[in-house]
Amino acid sequence: MSIVIILGNNKVSCVSLTVKDKTVNILEADSRYFDDLSSFLSSADGVKSLLSSCFGGDLKAAAEHKIYFAFTAGSGLAYKTWQAAASSFSDVSDKTFADKEERILSLCIENIPQGFTDLYKDCVASVVSCYEDDEVYTVTSAYLPALYINNIKEACETLGLTLFGISDIVSSLCKLINCSEQQVMVHAKGLTVVVNQFGSLAFMMNGDYSDSIGDIIFNMIEHYYPIKNSRMNSQTVSSSDLEPFLLLPFNGLSRYNCEMSVIAAGCVVDSKMLSASAGNVETVKSNPDKGGSKNSVIGKLRKLFEKK
Repeated sequence: MSIVIILGNNKVSCVSLTVKDKTVNILEADSRYFDDLSSFLSSADGVKSLLSSCFGGDLKAAAEHKIYFAFTAGSGLAYKTWQAAASSFSDVSDKTFADKEERILSLCIENIPQGFTDLYKDCVASVVSCYEDDEVYTVTSAYLPALYINNIKEACETLGLTLFGISDIVSSLCKLINCSEQQVMVHAKGLTVVVNQFGSLAFMMNGDYSDSIGDIIFNMIEHYYPIKNSRMNSQTVSSSDLEPFLLLPFNGLSRYNCEMSVIAAGCVVDSKMLSASAGNVETVKSNPDKGGSKNSVIGKLRKLFEKK
């Protein structure tokens, strides 16, 4: 069994699940609120206290399962979609995959959202999706405070918990939403996400979605991706009604919070079991004849945390 701890706006949800025979089984899910979640994440002791609360003090039982963390809106998470010349992603000085990886992640850091470093001294970046053409790469990357990541890792190690991964909401949606027919716009609390066959866009929202915001989003989609009439070619859905758009069947989805269940499943499900129709799981090339996504450096990049 896997347990995914989902961090939101002063809200923590715990989802227990299994994945078997290409089916996601949601076993249990509950949520609790914290007055100031950031204060818990700002120290390893705070994370330990949070974990003890999530597991009702029974950390010994939790140690028998795989533990994942996922960040959502309001938890210190940020996104940015940006472009760079294709030549900047390849250099003759790269001798190993690690060299390429570090250079590409440094490009993510160079494109960190404005104001993020005013709030957090250091951050960790991750590639969520990437679209390649002959001249330009379009990347959506996620950013989290390095302090939070390090404290989670330290707390789990101290408590004897097996930490298998740390991820984010958009990576989960990109992995599990079927966008082979048309792009899907998902409205979640504090966040609007667009997933299409080329990649993704994420928009943090302080208020409600409106037509004027929609105009901005659809214009950005057509700027970054080879999609015309994006509004007409989009399906809009609430994060509570995702089931018809999922690549895998779920058991227990109707009994528990749909958004939390899908986020949790995205952390646990192996991309290899998903249909190739989820083109945004890895890098998509505009010209497939020049190489598949499985050969792309971007497509192989680690997420926010990788078990060593």
